[in-house]
Amino acid sequence: MSQTRTSSRPDPSTRAAVSSRAGTARRARTPLPARTSRGRGAHGGQPPRREGTQTTRYLDAWPTRRLMGLPLYLWRLGLGPVTGRVWMVVTTTGRRTGRPRRVLVYPHRVGDRTYLWCPYGGRSQWFRNLTADPVTTVQYRGETRVVRAEPLTDADEAMQVVSALRTFGRSWFGSYLASQGLRDDDEDLRAHWRRLHLRRLDPTTGPGPEPLRADRAWRWAVPAAALLSGRPLLRRRRAGGRPAAAEEPTTVARPTTAEEPAAAE
Repeated sequence: MSQTRTSSRPDPSTRAAVSSRAGTARRARTPLPARTSRGRGAHGGQPPRREGTQTTRYLDAWPTRRLMGLPLYLWRLGLGPVTGRVWMVVTTTGRRTGRPRRVLVYPHRVGDRTYLWCPYGGRSQWFRNLTADPVTTVQYRGETRVVRAEPLTDADEAMQVVSALRTFGRSWFGSYLASQGLRDDDEDLRAHWRRLHLRRLDPTTGPGPEPLRADRAWRWAVPAAALLSGRPLLRRRRAGGRPAAAEEPTTVARPTTAEEPAAAE
């Protein structure tokens, strides 16, 4: 008598149905993660801009940072009267180290006041130092002063500086505004003027950070001394290599008299 064995495995369709019901129940119990402000959907369906991405990209490269620091080294070599005609040396106090930190900034003159604009946004270290400690030392056109870098007070003052920045470099200023999520029109800038990285230099009393010194000017003496010491050696070398001139035989001129002896007849 033959016996029919029944399989203990469930039917594939039954397994699929059970798995589907289990997955549905698991998803119902697990809450969805909250959408953060960095994801799409915030800010009108567009991800927020990273501050300073368009104006500080090239500063992330090491060779470019070295190149930007070249004018400061020229100042230390004693060429401050040359570079200081255009750029201003701003010495801040490091917010973490407390040491003097220096940078070259182009000053903008509006009326009888001087303003500093940081085109690299909030990522700039010198602007962060000014925010933490506004007392700074500036060197410009042969003059050294201790000032306070104060924020602007109203929108009218900010728009005057904006007008000067547009004259200075419209495309560069437009790239800066785009990196901050602003439009280059008066209405938008007047409404968000506090987001501009501007500082006004006001006179103050008291000590400030140590100014930049020409502590490398002595290095000019090294090539100057080498040049002065090499000139006599060069002259001797030229004189020693020149062939001696051949001596010419000297001829003694016979003295002549006014009257010659008469010829023998």
